[in-house]
Amino acid sequence: MRVFLDTNVILDYLLAREPFYKDAVILVDLCSNSTFHGIISSLTVVNCFYILRKAYPIDIVYDYVNWMIQAFDVSNIDSQVIHKAYSAKRDDFEDMVQYYSALKQQCRGDHNQR
Repeated sequence: MRVFLDTNVILDYLLAREPFYKDAVILVDLCSNSTFHGIISSLTVVNCFYILRKAYPIDIVYDYVNWMIQAFDVSNIDSQVIHKAYSAKRDDFEDMVQYYSALKQQCRGDHNQR
């Protein structure tokens, strides 16, 4: 099964953020042991770098980036994804970009659920 993990799931995992840390650990572990095929967007890598650099030294942040790009497939954010997100006209544009990136990677899900 192809599973798309958005930025919040990765940040919950890396920063041990409650209340979703335990759920994030389960998802990441399922991807790590190949039960799920884990996918993140290129936007997730960029967002995580930006947020993690406020919490960790830069060498640790680059270690986390390396982990992300090794542990998950990284999907592109292209003009088609951006146009679809724009056309959705939702309050959370970034969420829509993630959602359409996931659909492009043939992941299924409900963008209204966390």
